[in-house]
Amino acid sequence: MFPININPQHPCHYCLRIAKSEPEYPIRHGIFTVDNFIRRCGVHAQFKCNTCSKFRHFSDLYYCNTQRRMTCFKCTEARMHGVLFWDRRYAFYTDCNCGERHFDLMYEEYRGNHPLQKDMRLEARSEVTEVWYTAPREGQEIPFEQINRTENNVIKLVRQMGDITLHTDIVPQEQVDQSSTQERWEKAGDVWIDPSLDENGDVNRELIIDPELMDMIGDVMGQEVLDAGCGNGYLTRRLAMRGARVTGVDQSQAFIEHCMRREVEEPLGCKFLQRDLADLHTIPDRCFDVVVSNIVLVDVKEYRKAFKEIARVLRDGGRFVWSNVHPVFGHPGTTDFKLPFDTPRREDRIGKLSDRYFDSGAVLESWGRNPPLWQFPRTLTEYSGALRNAGLTILEIREPIPRQKVLTENPHLLFDAERFPHFIIFECRKD
Repeated sequence: MFPININPQHPCHYCLRIAKSEPEYPIRHGIFTVDNFIRRCGVHAQFKCNTCSKFRHFSDLYYCNTQRRMTCFKCTEARMHGVLFWDRRYAFYTDCNCGERHFDLMYEEYRGNHPLQKDMRLEARSEVTEVWYTAPREGQEIPFEQINRTENNVIKLVRQMGDITLHTDIVPQEQVDQSSTQERWEKAGDVWIDPSLDENGDVNRELIIDPELMDMIGDVMGQEVLDAGCGNGYLTRRLAMRGARVTGVDQSQAFIEHCMRREVEEPLGCKFLQRDLADLHTIPDRCFDVVVSNIVLVDVKEYRKAFKEIARVLRDGGRFVWSNVHPVFGHPGTTDFKLPFDTPRREDRIGKLSDRYFDSGAVLESWGRNPPLWQFPRTLTEYSGALRNAGLTILEIREPIPRQKVLTENPHLLFDAERFPHFIIFECRKD
């Protein structure tokens, strides 16, 4: 084995990763390649495909010793082989017309079968200064279904960034007891029962969601309206000021008591009931023209039952207008990709990082000093299917974007709300 270089000035990204699993692995010098962010050494850079003549990532290539050819997996059929090696869970392979099975260059290096380990010359983007040798070996094979059972890599970054505190990973919602969600909301009541929130709600509702939400709700003069998950009641009162006869329901007794006190102080004819949205049994069928719900369903465990209850209390042809955290960009496994990661500047944000979108369930999270609450991330498919099964047809979907003046005046509050939708609004009709 060559002498180990443990402290190159600019280490290769892949060498560093491999060395965490293989302590004797040489950490080579790397240069910027392709993306201008990641430094890679000659072994882990690009090699030329002898079929298409293009330079490809080393994991996208295999070498046939019989034909003395390097071929990329875009020029042949690639398949996946479940195998644990270093920090990887699979290798690419092809069954070559030479009669042998060839794996990608990363796994071949692990096996000691890389062409460079056989002292062969390859046409590469970067100079190869050192090669690592090992005795022949194989990784541990795993079933195909285990290949993608990896942890959410972006959630790791979310935890490091600290903007949102995730107290759990995403777990099946069946593991969360309904009484636990209500108890946490009762404890969190003081955060939302604040005079500063009584008129416009929090900054996201006031500056991003509500202008679009109120436009979609439209004229409610003389209509019976249910505010499903009314919270501190600000939206209930606003709809009443527009001439609606409004009933607000919420599972939190603290919220309902606050709303009733506000109604005594400033009578608007609003009614308030403590109810779980999944069980509105004391409310008669077909008694509301409109049901409104503003960033509530993400907090409701039994959302399918809630949709059915909302459909039940709506009159035929009635509308259900509801906003929610965006299923894609508001997912716990999503964060801003910034270089450097601690920069507050908008122009340093390259885009979004998202991982394992289909992992729906429950996650215990908190913002700032707020007490932790259970939230339930779900996919668009799950929401649309539950609406259809409840007899609710989606008429329109909007992804609200704040106005430019609002963004300029609140740069640290609204993050990248003009680049990615944080929220989504549905208008549905009862069939």
